[in-house]
Amino acid sequence: MARWSIIRVVGAALCLLLVSGATPAHAAAAISSSELVEEAEQWDGERVVFEGEAIGDVMVRGEQAWLHVNDDAYAELPIPAGASPQGYNSGHAVLAPAVEAQRVTTFGSYRARGDIVRVTGIFRAADPRHGGDMLIEAERIEVLEQGFVIEHAVPRWKLALLAVFATLAGGVYVGYRHRMSAPPR
Repeated sequence: MARWSIIRVVGAALCLLLVSGATPAHAAAAISSSELVEEAEQWDGERVVFEGEAIGDVMVRGEQAWLHVNDDAYAELPIPAGASPQGYNSGHAVLAPAVEAQRVTTFGSYRARGDIVRVTGIFRAADPRHGGDMLIEAERIEVLEQGFVIEHAVPRWKLALLAVFATLAGGVYVGYRHRMSAPPR
C-alpha cells in the first residue's frame, strides 16, 4: 500500500511540474550579445541560446557558413521600417553547418528586416581556429519569425523636384545643341 502512495506522490509531482510551466533545459532563456561580451570568460565553451535578426548575407565555406545575428533594438523593427534611433548595433558572428544556415531566407538590410532566428550553440570568446574571433558555433538555427521587405515610398516633393530639374536639363541640352548646329557668323 505504501508503495502505491509513493508512486502517486511522484506522479502528482511530475504532473504539477508539467502544468506549472517549468521550462525544460533545452528551452533556456536567450543570452544577450552584451552579456557575452562583458562576461566572455565565464561563457567561453558554454552552450548558449542567442536570438536576433539575421543581417547582411550568408557566406558559405564548404560545409560551414558564416552569418551575423544582431540582437539590438533594431532587430524587431529597423529604422527604415519606422523605428526611432535607439543606440548602437550589436550582435554576434555565427559559424553554422551550411544546412542549418540555409534555413535563413531573408537577411536584414536597408531594404528588408531579416529573419528573427534562435541560434543554439557553443560560445567561443576567442577561437584560435578562426583568428581569435568571438563567435557562436551553431548546432541549430531556428527561424522564429520570417523577415519582410521594407517599402520605401518616394515623397511627392522629390518627384516634383526631379521633374523641374529634368525639364531644366532638357532645356539646357536643347539650347546647347541648337547653338552648336547654328552656322557660324
